[in-house]
Amino acid sequence: MARKPTTIDEYLATVRGEKRAALDKLRKTIRTVVPEAEECISYAIPAFRLHGKVVAGFPAVRVASPNTS
Repeated sequence: MARKPTTIDEYLATVRGEKRAALDKLRKTIRTVVPEAEECISYAIPAFRLHGKVVAGFPAVRVASPNTS
């Protein structure tokens, strides 16, 4: 059984091609907009936390929102 990523770098190491390039760009943008946020893995996706709350997340696949059908 594969080990779940515990860092954003570990998560991104599993992503290839255009998705990886897009996620790298998004990560850089989030760091620029919220430089004081800390990187984390939340609910198995890469995220940024500020003052204990997740302010951004960016999975490699679309995650259905509970508010959409």
